[in-house]
Amino acid sequence: MKQLILPDDHDLCIRTFLKEIDALNLPGAARGVLHVGAHMGEEVAAYRDHGYAPIYLVEANPEVLPQLSAKFDADDAVHIVPTAVGDREGQTEFVVHRTTKGGMESSGLLDLDRLGAIVPVFDSASRYQVDVTTIDHLAAQFDLAGRVRLMVLDIQGAELLALSGASAFLQQVDVVICEVNLIMNYQSCPLEADIDRLFAAAGFTKRLGIYHELYDQTGRFPAWGECLWYRQP
Repeated sequence: MKQLILPDDHDLCIRTFLKEIDALNLPGAARGVLHVGAHMGEEVAAYRDHGYAPIYLVEANPEVLPQLSAKFDADDAVHIVPTAVGDREGQTEFVVHRTTKGGMESSGLLDLDRLGAIVPVFDSASRYQVDVTTIDHLAAQFDLAGRVRLMVLDIQGAELLALSGASAFLQQVDVVICEVNLIMNYQSCPLEADIDRLFAAAGFTKRLGIYHELYDQTGRFPAWGECLWYRQP
């Protein structure tokens, strides 16, 4: 597996992954994307440049959704899906982790653990009850089988919950880019090895890992990242 240390830059990282996917020369006509944890859709331009459509952006943060919807309201190729994703359907708590500069990219279903101690700039007072569903339910609802090639999970430690509700869709998608944690950034979050085991059991091969660093009094260290898995033809 290839490994890179890069800045946490949405555009740089997704374009690096998409070039790697192009190099795989996978068969099949599906060019859709299911992006869970879309935030403000920062990756959409890169998806377009690599010929991906339709694009499904799944986002649960009530403080982000109005801007996200407005941004892509006139775009027929981009579909906004306002829900959290987990291992069940119903309602769940969504925690907004807001930095002193107003950033909310660490928001999600889990409370902070080591990330909050290493980067003590978060206000986590805002909490909302939001809808939650499974990836398998979304795949059936939007008829994604045979239309979506790539699934992206960027959900701040809730990846294993989401993947637990995606057993059917994992057999239908060719490539997955999934966030991984190398330390316990969020309470009860899975670590990279846990995600590795699930994808291996589902028949995927790990191709590329892009990691990002934090630092404390001991120095700099890789703390989280995203990895690319694909199903060999």
